[in-house]
Amino acid sequence: MPRKTSALALAACLAIVLAFGFLSPAQANPKLAQYRFSGTLSEADRNYLGLEKPGAFSLKDIKAPYVLIEILRTT
Repeated sequence: MPRKTSALALAACLAIVLAFGFLSPAQANPKLAQYRFSGTLSEADRNYLGLEKPGAFSLKDIKAPYVLIEILRTT
């Protein structure tokens, strides 16, 4: 890839990260912030996520600076 194209691609990626990286889940997608996960986690998984009590939880309950959610379509 030519040097100019690489620099442009890097600048575009940086702009996207800066634009969306500072948004909380509630700001990025209000419906996602309100979603409650089932809470069927082991004690080790709850400790890893920083959850204080067993049961259903939301993204706001997770003690982490970033949360990556992977959505798989099975059909």
